[in-house]
Amino acid sequence: MTPSKQHNIRSPRFTCWHPLLPAFSARIIIALRTLIGIAGVAGFTLSPVTSHSIQGQLLFGISFIVAIKSTLGATIQTAIRLFLAGAISTAYCLFIINFCPRNAYYGIGATNVLVLLIVYTDLPITVRRFTIIPTCIILLQWFTKPHINTFFVLQIWTSLTIGAALAIIVTCIPLPTIPTAYRELTMRMRFIARQTRREITAIVLLISEYHNVHLSDEYDYQTNKNKEKTNVSDDNDNGIEMPSNSYRQDDFYQHSTSLENLKDDHLLKSDIQDLLSLVSDEVKQMQRALTEISYEPYFILLKLLNRIRKFLRHIPFFKKFIKRDSTLETRLSVWTTSFASIQRQITELLTLEQHHRAFVGQQQLINAICLLLDSTFNFLDATLPYTTASTSYFNKAQIIACRTQIEESLEDFFETYTQVRETPRHSTMSYTDAIRLNTFLLLILRLVHATITAAEKSKTPGTHFDTDLDSTANVPKTKKSFNWKKPFDDLAAYIGLRPSFGKLVRSIKTSLSVLVSAIVVISFRERLQAYDWVHWAPMTTALVSESSEGGTLRLSFHRLMAVLLGSTYAYVIVLVTQNHIAVGICISLFVGLMGYLKTDPRREYFATVCAQSASIITFLSNRTGQMNASNQAVLARTSLTFLGIFIHVIISNLLLPITARALIKKKVSFMIKNVSTALKSSSDNFCMFIDPSITQQENIASNKVPFNLMKTLAETERIADSFPALLNEALSEPNFWKRPFIQVKDRYDGISKSLRRISADIRFVHRCTTILEAESKLHFAQEAKWQMRRASLAHVNTGIDSQPSHSLTTR
Repeated sequence: MTPSKQHNIRSPRFTCWHPLLPAFSARIIIALRTLIGIAGVAGFTLSPVTSHSIQGQLLFGISFIVAIKSTLGATIQTAIRLFLAGAISTAYCLFIINFCPRNAYYGIGATNVLVLLIVYTDLPITVRRFTIIPTCIILLQWFTKPHINTFFVLQIWTSLTIGAALAIIVTCIPLPTIPTAYRELTMRMRFIARQTRREITAIVLLISEYHNVHLSDEYDYQTNKNKEKTNVSDDNDNGIEMPSNSYRQDDFYQHSTSLENLKDDHLLKSDIQDLLSLVSDEVKQMQRALTEISYEPYFILLKLLNRIRKFLRHIPFFKKFIKRDSTLETRLSVWTTSFASIQRQITELLTLEQHHRAFVGQQQLINAICLLLDSTFNFLDATLPYTTASTSYFNKAQIIACRTQIEESLEDFFETYTQVRETPRHSTMSYTDAIRLNTFLLLILRLVHATITAAEKSKTPGTHFDTDLDSTANVPKTKKSFNWKKPFDDLAAYIGLRPSFGKLVRSIKTSLSVLVSAIVVISFRERLQAYDWVHWAPMTTALVSESSEGGTLRLSFHRLMAVLLGSTYAYVIVLVTQNHIAVGICISLFVGLMGYLKTDPRREYFATVCAQSASIITFLSNRTGQMNASNQAVLARTSLTFLGIFIHVIISNLLLPITARALIKKKVSFMIKNVSTALKSSSDNFCMFIDPSITQQENIASNKVPFNLMKTLAETERIADSFPALLNEALSEPNFWKRPFIQVKDRYDGISKSLRRISADIRFVHRCTTILEAESKLHFAQEAKWQMRRASLAHVNTGIDSQPSHSLTTR
C-alpha cells in the first residue's frame, strides 16, 4: 500500500476537540439537574401537607444548592462536608442549650466563641460556613423562643442533611449518563494524551522546517560556488556535488507518522502556545477530578474489597484464592502526575529560544528524535487503556512490541548523537548553540522517561523490559511499623491548628464583628424590622470574612448584589402569581439558571447566594400556608445583609487591617527568599558533582538542617499560581491617599511570572544534576564490571600460557 493511501485511511489523530466543561450541552445538563432537584425542594416546602412537617426547611434549598456539583464525586464530597458541619454545629448547640442559662449573654457569647474557633481553622470553606449558619440560627434565637430545644436542633441538622442527600440523588439521574469524576478523569486523560502528541510534534515540525529552509539556502550558496568553479575549470560539465546532508522535501515525513499527519496543519509558535494553554487547563481539571474520585461509590467499594482481601490473606486456607488488590486509583494518580510532568517539559521546550539554529544540518538527529517520539507516544497509546478503559481491554503483545521499539529508538538516538558529535559541523558549533541543542535533547529524554516511568509505576503488564510484572508480584514486602502519631498529625494539619498571627487577627476581627452586629440587631430589633431574622446580620458578617480587606470587599459586593437580585425576583414572583404551582415553577427555573451560571468559577459564589436568597424568600412567603408576598422579609433580608457587611468592613479596616497589597509584598519577598535559597542549593549540588571536595568541606564545617528543594519550589509555584486572584483583591481595595494599585499591578504580575520561570529553571538544573549523577554512577559501575572481567580474562590467559611451559619442563 502506498504512503498516500495509508495517510488517507489513517484515523484523524490530531483533531482538536473539547469534550467537557465549559461545553454548552454539559452546562445545560447541570442546570437541568439543578432544576429537577429544586423543584422537589419547592414541592416539599410549598405543599400545605408537608410545609410544617419539619423545622428548618429553608435549609433544604440552601444545602441542595451548595451540594449540587458537576460530578458525583464532588457532590458526595460536598455533602459529606455539609454533614460534618451540621454535626459540629449540632454538638456545640446541644451542649449550650442543655447546660447554659437561657439568656442573651450566653447565646451571643457562645456564638462568638464558635466563630472565633472556626474562622481560625483551615477547614474547608463549606465546613466553616455551614458550621456558622446553623449555630447563628439556633443560638441567636434560643433565648427568645422556648420551642428551641434538643429536638429542634436535631431537625435543623436533619434538614441540612436531607438537602445534601437530595443533591446526591439528583446527580445519580442518568442525563444521559451519571456524571462520575472517574469518567471525566479518563476522558481528560485521553484528550491530553492526543493533544500532547500534537504539541510535541508541532515543535519538532518547526525545527524541521527551520532546518530545511536554512539548509536549502546553504545548498543554493554551495551550488553557486560550485558553478563558479565549473566555469573556471572545464574538467567536468555536470559535476555538481551534493552536500552530505542534503535536504529532500518529504524526507522527515517518512520518518514520523505524526509529522505526516500534521504536515497539512501548519502551527506557528503562537498556535502551540494556545494549545499548551488549553492542555494546561485540562491538566488542572484532571488533577481536580483526581481528588474527587475517592468519594465515589465504586472507589469506596474498591477500598473496602482491598481491606477484606488484606484480612483474608492472613488466613492460610483462603490465601491462595484471594486476588490481588485493585490499583486503579493508584494508576490514575500516577498517570495524572506523569501528564503534569510531561506538560512541564513541553513548557520548558517552548521557553527555549534560538535553539533551531543548532539543528541546521542535523537531519539524522531530527529523524532520530522523530522515531523516538513516535515510539514513545505509540507506547503511551498502548499502555494508557489499561488505566482509562479496563484491565482487560489492552493488548500485552502490542505493549511489549512498543516497549521494544522504544529501546531500539533510544539506541538509535544515542548512536546518532554520538555520530553528530564527531562531525566537523558540531566541532565548529558555538558553545551557546551546543548548550541549546543539549538542553532540547535532555528535555526530550525527560519526556520519554516520564512516560516510561508512569507505565511502569502503574504496573501495566508488558511495560517492564527486563522483568515481567508477574515475576515481581510474589516478592515479599517489608512490613512498616505503625506510627500512632501520624493520624493525629494528619488531623491537626487538616484542621489547621498550627499558630498563625494572620489567622488569629482574622478570627478576632470576625468574632468582634459578629458580636457588634448581634448587639446592634437585638437592641434595635423593632426599628430594623428584624423580627424573627436577627441572625441574618451576624451570619453575613461571618460569611464575608476573607484573609485580606480586598477579598472581603469583593466578596461583600457579590453577596449584596446577589441578595438584592434573588430577594427581589422572589418577591415579584410571589406578588404577581399568588399561586403555589406557578411560584414553584418560576423559582425552579430561576435556580436552574443560577445552576447554569455556577459552572463558571468566576460567577459561582454570586449564583449560589442569588439562588439561596430566592429560595429563602419564597419559603418565608408561605409561612401561613398561603402565598403572600412578604415585603418585611425582603426588606429585612436586604437591610440586615447590608448592616452585617458594613459593620465587618468598618471593624476590619480599623482593627489591624490586613490589606491585599501588604500580602502581595510579603509573598513576593517570601518567593524571592525561597528562589534564592533553592538556587543556592541546586548550585551547590551541581558544584558537588563537579568537585566534591570543596562542597563537602563546607558541609562538614557548617551543620545545617537538610533542605527540601522540591518542597520549597512547589510552595513557591503554588504562591505564584494564586497571585492573579490576590492581585484582583488588591484592585478591589480603595486607594484613599495611597498610590493607585493599577499602576503597579503589572509589575507585581511580571515579578511573579519571572520567579515562576526561575523556579522552572532551577527544577531543570536539579533534574540535569540528578541525571548526570545517575549516569556517572552507572558509568563507574560498568567500569568496575569491565575491570573485573578483564582481570578474570587475564587470569585465564595466564593459566593457558603457563600450561605449555609446564609441559615442556616435565618432559
